[in-house]
Amino acid sequence: MRRYSLAVVTGAVVFFLVSNFSVWLVGMYPPTSAGLVQCYVNGLPYLGTAIVANAFYSLVLFGLHTQIDREHLTPAVV
Repeated sequence: MRRYSLAVVTGAVVFFLVSNFSVWLVGMYPPTSAGLVQCYVNGLPYLGTAIVANAFYSLVLFGLHTQIDREHLTPAVV
């Protein structure tokens, strides 16, 4: 479980860093270090939402995967 939690947070943080850097790079903010910082600060509210969404969908998808594995690995009672 700890590994999945780390993956959820890491995925959201890496996406946050890359996508906000890209927004700054294309010129939506001034091409200065202050512009980069402002871009990251403006994106912070979305980071929390991304972490929550990643956690929710990870639970759903891994839960479904576990359920399917249990159903197909348990022998059928005849």
